[in-house]
Amino acid sequence: MLATWFSHDDFVALIEAVFRAPVLGCTMVWGASNNDHGWWDNSHAAFLGWQPRDNAADWAEEIARTVPRPDPDEAVAGCQGGVFTDEPIHRS
Repeated sequence: MLATWFSHDDFVALIEAVFRAPVLGCTMVWGASNNDHGWWDNSHAAFLGWQPRDNAADWAEEIARTVPRPDPDEAVAGCQGGVFTDEPIHRS
């Protein structure tokens, strides 16, 4: 899960970059921080000027302490996003 971690600051920076872009089109951007174990390639979206700065490794202890690890036999264990993919849709 540390490979797909996305910090609040990097998320905000991405949203700001998207709204500043003169032309956006249908660009696919992987929302993830600059994680040591990340694998997504956003080079095709370099024109946005967005560079994630945070790294999950800096928060690994806190993440391990506060985010439950799924049982390897659970369906969410194989999903990008782990336990967060099992969140129900909330209505207000």
